[in-house]
Amino acid sequence: MNLTKISIDREWAPTTFLWDMMMKARGSMFDILGELDGEFLEMYFSAAVDGNPELIPQEIIKSAIRRQTIDGSITPVFLGASFKNFGVQPVLDAVIDYLPSPKDTPDVFGVISSDSFVSEKESNPPNKNSSFNADRVKSDSFPQDNGLSIGSGQKCKVPLDPSSPLVAFVFKVVIDQQKGPMIFIKVYSGTLNNRAVVVNSSNFGIKERVTKLFQMYADVPEEIGQISCGNIGVVLGFKRTRTGDTILSTNHPSLSSYDLSKSKSNNNNDGNWDVLGNASFSNNMEIVDKSQIGMTLYGISIPPPVFFVSVEPETLSDEKHLNICLNNLLLEDPSLKVYSDSEGGQLLLCGMGELHLEIVKNRLVNEMKVNARIGKMQVSYRESIRDSAEIKKIYEKEIPGEKSYKVGMKMSVEPISEDYLPELISESLENSEYLRLDNDNFVSVDVDNSSGRSKETTVQKNVQNGDKNSKSKKSKNTKSVSSGESESTSEILKKTVLNALSAAIYQGPLINYPLTRLLIKVSEIDLFGFEPTHFSPVRLCTREVFKSVVDTANPVLFEPVMKVYISCPNSSVGVLVNELERVRRARIMELDDQSNGDVSGESFDIDFRNFFVSNPAGESAQNGYSKEELSVPNKEIIAQVPLSSMIGFSSALRRLTAGSGSFSMQISGVSPVDSNKQKVIIKEMRGY
Repeated sequence: MNLTKISIDREWAPTTFLWDMMMKARGSMFDILGELDGEFLEMYFSAAVDGNPELIPQEIIKSAIRRQTIDGSITPVFLGASFKNFGVQPVLDAVIDYLPSPKDTPDVFGVISSDSFVSEKESNPPNKNSSFNADRVKSDSFPQDNGLSIGSGQKCKVPLDPSSPLVAFVFKVVIDQQKGPMIFIKVYSGTLNNRAVVVNSSNFGIKERVTKLFQMYADVPEEIGQISCGNIGVVLGFKRTRTGDTILSTNHPSLSSYDLSKSKSNNNNDGNWDVLGNASFSNNMEIVDKSQIGMTLYGISIPPPVFFVSVEPETLSDEKHLNICLNNLLLEDPSLKVYSDSEGGQLLLCGMGELHLEIVKNRLVNEMKVNARIGKMQVSYRESIRDSAEIKKIYEKEIPGEKSYKVGMKMSVEPISEDYLPELISESLENSEYLRLDNDNFVSVDVDNSSGRSKETTVQKNVQNGDKNSKSKKSKNTKSVSSGESESTSEILKKTVLNALSAAIYQGPLINYPLTRLLIKVSEIDLFGFEPTHFSPVRLCTREVFKSVVDTANPVLFEPVMKVYISCPNSSVGVLVNELERVRRARIMELDDQSNGDVSGESFDIDFRNFFVSNPAGESAQNGYSKEELSVPNKEIIAQVPLSSMIGFSSALRRLTAGSGSFSMQISGVSPVDSNKQKVIIKEMRGY
């Protein structure tokens, strides 16, 4: 069907019905623009226009809409159907007419993770558990050239300059069967050239090489030679780059102190499985990613996954195909996590919710043709303690070929209350005696009362004295230092204990879930006078004492609690409250009219008085929607619900509200499970 653009005027229309309706809608739009845009209002009441909506030039209207769209005051809305190719072109034209170009947007800033930097004296990439001695980044640590402006502290401005060092953001990854990973990228600064070698600063600083660059036209790629700043394109050749990663050029100033030749590949350094991806169940979502080096852009904020299922290949020959497909899914979806259970060896697939995991399962089985068994959906719990406990224990270890070692340690643990947790987090950020570990655990190591604290190890003495024969006595766990950088025994003891505790908190005593909200104090370490050549006995002693003291502190299971926002009609409130309180173990926090906005509680002041509401010709007013009816809000229920009770809630909500209800949820915290529920969970997980 060929459509011809025609002009509607009073002489063309047999009646003035359509014209009057258009002018009424135009006037409503101008009322909104006039309230927001002073320049448009001045033109509207000028002598040439005098308040007549028919006389405003189209360029003036588009300019006013563009200014307010860029300012965020209005959002243009278009109607159409891409399936029938109806209304698509006006939407594409509106992108050009109304949306901001890169020059119209505010300045872009990146963040420099101080914990991820390595000084020039160090040659290894940052260690996961070395945040307590990492060099702090200062604004004078980098040269002020190449157009890069280093902000105060850890904030860094990204200039829109094609001659500056490359800064780009990966906003999408698509796995193509022929081309491999197709990396959709937006260049914020500099120019990305074909065959260039770049650094993934979000993923341990691994190097990636560009093999081809494409400009996409729908699903048709066109090969190009470069992507300049402000543009988007597709990169081929990247192997370990994920959605949300930041790409830098090798000459970026934030990488000047880092030895890129030592960068490791994208491996999971966590020796123990953690279905929450080392993120904590707290309201403080400022989680430092230890894998970042240099500058990273403010990427996608991803809360920790809270559901997981086990995935097992049907046969040994299916394992390779399963691993390839899971790796492709991880590149595409940064909210998806895969971990390996250190005890059972199972692969655990972790996602954000029921629907998320259902879609992933469907893709694995039907789209990728993976022959695997997928287990029942489960909730990730945490473990903690109810009581405080203190223990002093002596650990004896006999190493083959050497003498037996004896290490004594005094350790105490106590639970951290919900009220004390924010204060403790604040203290740990101010370099107090407490060091914050993963999952809101805190540790304090006092080696002042430790025997042998003033001694130097045999290896350190020999290094300082230039004894060449001492090299054969070095252990892999002993750090080789020069005479000007030697560490005392107390410093090595502290690092050894911290590393041991950082690993031990991932295996609780009940059902091997990670521990949370523990205040750990190591107040005494006794070496019984020996001069260690390595510190593995101290590490083993720390784990043994920690396990014993947690066992005696009345361990308890914690379950994640979600803050749920439910939007529903007024008629469904009663049945929903009954469902939440009696079936879902919920605690109702608020019940009120829903604000004009989204279901997550963010309100927007919308004035419906200027909305144009039309009724089709010949249709009575009661068959349409009046302005008053449009402004009637739904009811909003805000509740705290245990995550395990939210399984199946989406289906129940559709059934109870006849499809008119919606909900969203976010992590609120954790709470202890009652004793009866805890017994059921432990029996279900252990099988006895």
